[in-house]
Amino acid sequence: MLESSDPNVARGVLVEDGATINVAPGAVLTVVGEDGVVFRLEGPYRGPIAAPGVVDTGGLVAALAALAVLFGESGVDTGTLGAVRGGVEDEEAGLWTIDLARPGHRCVDSASGPFLRGNGLGGGRLRSLVNGTEAELAWDTSDSLARWPAALALVDGGAYEFVPDATSSLVRVVVHVVPSVMPSAAHVAGWLAEQGCELQARVLLDQLVAPSGVLSLELATTRGLDPVFRVGEVLDLRIAPNRDAFVHCVYLQAEGTVLALFPNRFTGGPRMAGLVTHAVPRPGDGLNLVLSGPPGRERVDCFAWTKDPSGRLPTELAAADITHPIGLSFSEVLAKFDLASPDAHATVAFELRE
Repeated sequence: MLESSDPNVARGVLVEDGATINVAPGAVLTVVGEDGVVFRLEGPYRGPIAAPGVVDTGGLVAALAALAVLFGESGVDTGTLGAVRGGVEDEEAGLWTIDLARPGHRCVDSASGPFLRGNGLGGGRLRSLVNGTEAELAWDTSDSLARWPAALALVDGGAYEFVPDATSSLVRVVVHVVPSVMPSAAHVAGWLAEQGCELQARVLLDQLVAPSGVLSLELATTRGLDPVFRVGEVLDLRIAPNRDAFVHCVYLQAEGTVLALFPNRFTGGPRMAGLVTHAVPRPGDGLNLVLSGPPGRERVDCFAWTKDPSGRLPTELAAADITHPIGLSFSEVLAKFDLASPDAHATVAFELRE
């Protein structure tokens, strides 16, 4: 139970799927199901508690107990993970920031990489206890952020020490990398709790209870704002929905061929966890998007829905796969997606050269 305004139903309580529950008139329960779907029950209500979603595919059941403990607690300050919007100091950076003034376990986004905050400590050295390598760190201001140094390997489960210039005190953190494939944000929160990243799990669960506005989708390559690729290189995309979503992406090649980029036979289904960044293709998919040419202007369009759109998509799109062209013009493909009323749409274009 993520949230409850019913005095007879405590937040954090575990309820068996299908069990009968009573909700008082005017009360609202926010529940996460075994499949990671977050839903609300409004009183008066008496009946079974069951999520209207899909079956569990990511082991959330094992983590529900840890989540229940977190939401059964009160008075925990999650504001320390807040961050201002803009630049690297955005909502994503806030959730995945490693505060080097605070020892303990920290979890980081597998695709976007971690951010570092000095929190008044000034510059210093960050040292890996895995292999002994280190990198110098400095911040413009006490509350500014820096990205993880490229010279320092990020090891899942690895321990690191920060040695500030102004003091001999050591701060040790253990870094855990979020798996690249998670069915839902609730699965991510459960995983965070299991790794000891309780504060981050609570922040993520708070956002599940009160999601920020409508669904939005960020789409980018790894080459910056005006990306350029060469024939023979690998296309590597980053997709970040602000809440759990069902995502479909199509790829327009320079000569006009349209391919179903995501999902496909290598990636599994279209569901993406919210509030984390997803690499496409994902590690372990067994797929490399090698750009074969001819040179020219190419683009990727991604569409997202809060509910599974399979019943609204025509067969030529729902059953499309990256191994065969869709067989429609790009304008026809876009029109068919528009008819399925997506909740969000994002585009990235890039130049392909010899």
